[in-house]
Amino acid sequence: MDDVASAVGTTMAERARILESLCRMAAELTAQHPDPQHVLDWQDPIPSASATLLARLREQLRHG
Repeated sequence: MDDVASAVGTTMAERARILESLCRMAAELTAQHPDPQHVLDWQDPIPSASATLLARLREQLRHG
């Protein structure tokens, strides 16, 4: 909760400036990576329990 405490009471404009700053920082860090496209393409792997649950839900959806 401490990581968001500084945002309490900020306006939408202030939050937009914070978000813009974070996006700029992420873009700069990505550009410095040896393989920027790899960074952009990365997706966190789905835990096996989640993958199993998704498969079961998809199967249920297909068969009503």
